[in-house]
Amino acid sequence: NDYSYPLLAWHPSGKLFSMITESKGSIWLTTYEPETRRRTKRTIINFDKILDFSYSDDGKKFAMSAVQKGQSDIFVFTVASNGYEQITKDIYDDLNPRFVHGSREIIFSSNRPGDTIRFENESN
Repeated sequence: NDYSYPLLAWHPSGKLFSMITESKGSIWLTTYEPETRRRTKRTIINFDKILDFSYSDDGKKFAMSAVQKGQSDIFVFTVASNGYEQITKDIYDDLNPRFVHGSREIIFSSNRPGDTIRFENESN
């Protein structure tokens, strides 16, 4: 059993509760509206595992620490389109992302030796 799931987060509006789970090799994002008891569920593809996530101030995106090709990095996931942007791409472990300063910046914990993010060349 994988006890790292479910991952839970309230939408900033306070009207949606989100949960990320894994089932049969797929990662699922489930949102629940307590007032209407409406539940929606969809898959999140292209990731081996999601370790943590948190919403932006407007709730349209969330920052997530996710594993892709065996490496944990930070991504920004756009809820409406199911698209994502990779923020970090290196050998270091990047965890616990949170939006700050009006969701214009992201902070996260990492075991990198410095405070500068450097993208590694894919050919190395």
